[in-house]
Amino acid sequence: MPHSSSGVVVSHRSPRSLIANLITNKAAHSPSLPHRLLASRKDVRHTPTIIRPGLDVRVLSDFAQVDQHKLTALLEASFGRKLDAKTYYQRLTKSCDFVIVTGDYQGAAIVTREMAPTDVEGVDEPIAYLDKFAVLPSLQGSGTVDFLWGALRDEVHGLGLLDALNDNGGAGGFGAGRDLVWKSRADNPVNRWYYERSNGFMRIDTRSEAEKKVAASSVGGEDTYKPAWSMFWCDAEDRISRMAGERRLGAEASAEDVLAYEEEQSHRSAASRRSSAADRTSRASVSSFARSSATDSPAARSARRRAARLHALAQGYEEDDEVPESSTGAAYGDRHDHHSRFFEAAQRDPSTGRLLSELDPRPGGAGAALLPIVAPEESGRLQRWAACMATIPTAWA
Repeated sequence: MPHSSSGVVVSHRSPRSLIANLITNKAAHSPSLPHRLLASRKDVRHTPTIIRPGLDVRVLSDFAQVDQHKLTALLEASFGRKLDAKTYYQRLTKSCDFVIVTGDYQGAAIVTREMAPTDVEGVDEPIAYLDKFAVLPSLQGSGTVDFLWGALRDEVHGLGLLDALNDNGGAGGFGAGRDLVWKSRADNPVNRWYYERSNGFMRIDTRSEAEKKVAASSVGGEDTYKPAWSMFWCDAEDRISRMAGERRLGAEASAEDVLAYEEEQSHRSAASRRSSAADRTSRASVSSFARSSATDSPAARSARRRAARLHALAQGYEEDDEVPESSTGAAYGDRHDHHSRFFEAAQRDPSTGRLLSELDPRPGGAGAALLPIVAPEESGRLQRWAACMATIPTAWA
C-alpha cells in the first residue's frame, strides 16, 4: 500500500465512529499521558484503531553521529528562530548525553549532562537536562510527539524498568533511572502539555547576581519582577516506587518474576477491594451505634451483625465463613468496646497492616504509601536544578 494510506479497525459496537476517523487524524487520547490521568477518562475499549506507517526511532549516544544540518533545519522550523549553530554544537560536543531522532529528523529530543555551580566533578551525579524537544510543525498532532516522548521516558526517568526494553540503539532498559529536568518560558503555550506529563514544576529566576542587583536598584525594585521561566521535572520512576514501598519489575526480570508479580498484584487488588468495602461498612456501623440505645432493639441487633461481619472480614475470614459468636458482644458496652477495636482494625490495610491514612487515596493508588512532601534524601534538589538552569546559555542567535 502507498506510504500515505491508513487502515481503520472498527468495533461493531461503534460503527458510526468510523466517520470521525475518516475526516480527522486526532487520537482518542494521547499515548504519552501518564496512566493516572488516562484512568479517569471515558472507556475507550470500543474506540476505532488507526493503523498507518510510523517513523523509526533511533538513540544516538555519540554526538558525532548526528547530522547537524538536518538537526539545525528541524530546530529552526520547530521553534521558528535562528539557531546559533556553531556555539550551540560546540557546547553539545562536550555535554551531550544522547539524541533521540525520529524518522529522517522529523523529530528530536536532545538530553545533556549538566552540573550546578556548586557541584563537584566526579562526586555529584550530572543532571539529565532536556535541552531541546522538537517536532516538525507538519507532524504536530500526528502522534510523533507522543512516541518521541515515550522513547525519552524509556532512556531517562523510566530506565531500568521492564517496559523500557527497546532495541533502538539506547540503553535497552538496563541501568538506573534518572530525574529529567527542563525549562520553558512561562508564557509558552506548550506548557499545558508539559504540566500533564511532568511530576512537578516551579517558576525560576534565571538572572545572574549582577542582573538581580541592577533590577533591585531600579524603579519598583524586585516587586515588579516576574520569573520568565518555568522549570519542569519527571522523577525517576523506579526510585519513587521504592520510596513508596512498591515493587516494579526491572529489565533483568525473568518469566517467573513476571508471573509472580502478576499474582502479587492480583492479591493486592483483592485486598484493596476488601479494605474499601470494610471502610464503607464501618462508617455505616458508626452511625448505627450512635443512634442505638442500651436496649436490644432490632436496629441494634442489625448494627451488631454488620459490625461482626465487617470485623470478620478485617480479620481475614471469607464471606461465607461462620463468624465467631463472641465477636458480636452481649451488651451495649461490649458492643461499643468491640466496635472501637474493630474500627481501629478497619483503618488498616489487611494485606500490609499499614494505616489507611498513610496510603495513597487516588484512583489506582490503593496500597501505595504516601510519600513525604520532601524526602530527606531529596532535600535541596529543586534549588540545585534551578541554579543549574540559570547557567545554561541560549542556543539562538
